[in-house]
Amino acid sequence: MSNGGMHPHPEALYYHIAVDALQSAKTEKDEFRRKQCVTTALVFAALCLESFINQEYFSHSETAKVLQENDRFPIESKWLMLPLLLGSNQTFDKGKHPYSIFQELVSTRNNRLVHFKPNKEKVISSEKFGKEYFGELAGNVNLAKKYVKYVGDMIVELNRLTHGKTNVPLFFEGQKYMSRVWSSATSLNENI
Repeated sequence: MSNGGMHPHPEALYYHIAVDALQSAKTEKDEFRRKQCVTTALVFAALCLESFINQEYFSHSETAKVLQENDRFPIESKWLMLPLLLGSNQTFDKGKHPYSIFQELVSTRNNRLVHFKPNKEKVISSEKFGKEYFGELAGNVNLAKKYVKYVGDMIVELNRLTHGKTNVPLFFEGQKYMSRVWSSATSLNENI
């Protein structure tokens, strides 16, 4: 149990893990280690966006109840709904950047990395299959770079769509901020 010490915000922690893994992947000579770094960057970029959108829902009185009553909404729906729930007359365009890249990231994380299904992988890559083989995906530093970049683009676009009602966190500027908020939340949950 926590005694009220400082704790990282999950989205900041996940973002920095993704960025650090990407930086390591760029210079790593060992192929297996590079693939570990790329995979870490991909997974944690998606975790950052998931944690961030959940934080934003609970940061606003008009949206907190939505997730309290049903926290099983797909991450894509959460991002699409939040601008509308905060009073905007528009949301992300699903066919354009940054949302289309976000969808790719979530699909890659869910369908290729976290819920890996070997029978859906092809040993030989080609345009015919429309995707890289898992081993190529895990070593694709450029893909990791693209997805980590789009973490920031999604959050900035959300801020624009909500007319500044959502946060653009300082962790994009390298800050590794901490707070006491998680210690009180942990204490409350442990008493339930």
